[in-house]
Amino acid sequence: MDTFILNEEARSLEAQENQIFINRELSWLDFNRRVLALSKDKTVPLAEQMKFAAIYGSNLDEFFMVRVGSLYDRTLLKNEITENKTNMTAAQQLAAIMPKTAELQEQCDKNVFRLRERLAEVGYRRIDFEKLDREDEKFWKKYFQNELYPVLSPQIIDHRHPFPFLRNQEIYLCATLKAKGDEEVSFGLIPIGSQFERLLYLKKEETVEYGLAEELIFHSITTGASNDIEQATRMARAMITRYGMSDEFGMVALETINNQYLGGDTSLACSAQTQREIDQKVVELVKTQHEKAIRILTENRAKLDELAQYLYQKETITGEEFMEILNREPAQAQ
Repeated sequence: MDTFILNEEARSLEAQENQIFINRELSWLDFNRRVLALSKDKTVPLAEQMKFAAIYGSNLDEFFMVRVGSLYDRTLLKNEITENKTNMTAAQQLAAIMPKTAELQEQCDKNVFRLRERLAEVGYRRIDFEKLDREDEKFWKKYFQNELYPVLSPQIIDHRHPFPFLRNQEIYLCATLKAKGDEEVSFGLIPIGSQFERLLYLKKEETVEYGLAEELIFHSITTGASNDIEQATRMARAMITRYGMSDEFGMVALETINNQYLGGDTSLACSAQTQREIDQKVVELVKTQHEKAIRILTENRAKLDELAQYLYQKETITGEEFMEILNREPAQAQ
């Protein structure tokens, strides 16, 4: 009889504990919810609201790296271990954490969007790299080429290149790669490392513009063709106006360089009629050379394919290796 009463008391006490305790992980999410609430509180200064939103995100990163990661490892064990306060298994805790986190993250995303709008009202504007004016496009293109491009290290993932180690809290740009006429798909990764600042600033007269390095990198990579066209046009114009390589205008300098060390802007020193003639000759020259380039590439398609295959396998090629493949007789081609 006494044993039965003790067992009943134990079960009653266990039931009470289940009611008065909260699961540790879910309790932590409730704590982070209160941090997020401070980022919504309009009595808190705007910059501090942004800071609390950042703290919420930093907390969540650590929560998933440490606590969620540990719970996942426990789901792989043969023996199921329950948490000692609420008797939840690791799988049950994960099932409760995920929807709660998704709800909080949705709230955070909406709030950060609202905070960005308020920042714009007080002179801090987020840069849209897809809607830059000509001057800003030139500035950010130069910044990318000088500061970001030299330290980027793209990586290919396929059966020849194993999946690389991905570092915690590092951002990666991903792309699918497929050669024309080839069914095989590869993947490319561009790590956005710590070699440069992620948050970029551009101070103007009345505003401060800011953007993210990964957005600039994505924009610069996806507009590569337009940069090639711009460089070809600039070179063709220089051949006519500065290098004396035109039969029509001869050895006459029709263009001068302004601010050689600050962008190298140029200005024409001729009449409006001559400027129109120069524009026409630039178009003709670019078109002629473009057609010539297509013809050369078409005639040497087999060599291009061989070079592409070599780079695909080796990733790099020396000048000697390039010339050896280029000068190789067709019968020797692999």
